Amino acid sequence: MDDQAHASADFSTALKLDPSLRPGLEKEVGNIRERKAQEAAARGTLNQMSRYTVEPLARTKEQCDQYRGFWTGGECRISQALNPGPVQPNEGQLRGGGSLRLAAQLASERAGLEGLNPSRKT
Repeated sequence: MDDQAHASADFSTALKLDPSLRPGLEKEVGNIRERKAQEAAARGTLNQMSRYTVEPLARTKEQCDQYRGFWTGGECRISQALNPGPVQPNEGQLRGGGSLRLAAQLASERAGLEGLNPSRKT
């Protein structure tokens, strides 16, 4: 499937056997290249749409709403879908609803913030 060297050899061999195939083969090659470009663009779009940052100051859904974020997994995620800039230090990628930050890191962050959250009783 994605083997340019073999495809070029097959293309050349087919043209040697029957030069009248050139227009059809060139059209097919163009279609394949266009589809590959669309696949790459779609991957880029999905990656961009899945970018988010975590707002560390939002500790409840209501606080997260003030940042226009989405409260999930105990954190406030703010979409970076329309931000074409570089990846930020607190930015993750949505992959099945998980965070790129390590679970141990999340637990240590929560442990460090527990005393700061007045809504929780310790």
